[in-house]
Amino acid sequence: VTHRLRGVRVGDLNQERLEQVIGEVSRHHQLIEAIKAWVRRDLARGSRPRFHVEGTRHLLREPEFRRPEAATRVFDALEEESILAQALPAPPEHGVRVVIGAENRSAELRACSLVAASYSAGDRGRGTVAIIGPTRMRYRRAVAAVSYVADRLSDALRSSA
Repeated sequence: VTHRLRGVRVGDLNQERLEQVIGEVSRHHQLIEAIKAWVRRDLARGSRPRFHVEGTRHLLREPEFRRPEAATRVFDALEEESILAQALPAPPEHGVRVVIGAENRSAELRACSLVAASYSAGDRGRGTVAIIGPTRMRYRRAVAAVSYVADRLSDALRSSA
């Protein structure tokens, strides 16, 4: 969000740019609220690890996944909790872990990179937020997004405990 305002003087703000920033903030808030609801529901169900996969269709926009066999391999892997459990690295308590292509523990996801960060639900446990995408993804942007979501989610879950 701040990148849209970087270098812009207050006097130079126009309605269009302000609406863009407000829209992005609103989308971030909606994302955090949706994730918070999933986590609360999963915490109430017990301690068995659970996965929620969202936005897989965005992978189809990437050239690497336009071939049906490449997309099918990745989509099948994203539907299998055992593959996700194997592929998802244990992120550090603070910070972000990045796994690029062949570094993936899961052969099915070696065409992808993974960016993951931990969130904390206080004494109710921890979880992981991750982005899976092509190996040529914008890592700086992915790291910032995952870190932001994990931090906001931790704040929200601790304050609602």
